[in-house]
Amino acid sequence: MSLRRQWWPPWTVSKIFGGYFADSLSPLVTGMIADATGSYTMAFVSGGIIAGCAALCYWFIVRKPIVANA
Repeated sequence: MSLRRQWWPPWTVSKIFGGYFADSLSPLVTGMIADATGSYTMAFVSGGIIAGCAALCYWFIVRKPIVANA
């Protein structure tokens, strides 16, 4: 077993990749919304709505914390 698997379980790699992928797309989407509307207001409002939906999903879907096996 490699040290990488001891430090990072396989599911964390997909979480890290998904986070980087979404983080790299947010400026592009913000720019597209700003170009289409001529204002950053809708971009910020949509970002707030997405963050609120993510918080609600976390609140209702996650039942118990993930415990690392020592």
